[in-house]
Amino acid sequence: MEDLVEFGRVQRPRIGVSIQDVTAEDAEVYGLPSVSGVMVQTVETDGPSVGALEAEDVIVAIDGEPVGYVAELQAKIAEHRPGETV
Repeated sequence: MEDLVEFGRVQRPRIGVSIQDVTAEDAEVYGLPSVSGVMVQTVETDGPSVGALEAEDVIVAIDGEPVGYVAELQAKIAEHRPGETV
C-alpha cells in the first residue's frame, strides 16, 4: 500500500536471474552438504546480478539466513526495496 501512495504503483525488487530448486543430482555434482538451495540457471546480461552471480551458482543464504528453495528465495528478496544490495 505504501508503494501505491508514494509511487503510484507497487515496486518489486528483482535479481535478474532464472532459477530452479537444487535437486539431489545437483547436490551430488556440486558437492553440496544437502539437497537445499537455489541453482542459478541464467543471469540477465543487463540485470542487477551481472558480475555478482553466474550460471550454476547455488544460492544457499540471503543476508545470512538460509534459503532452501525457490519460493523462499523469492520471499526473502521481496522483503527488500528495489536497488538494495543483498
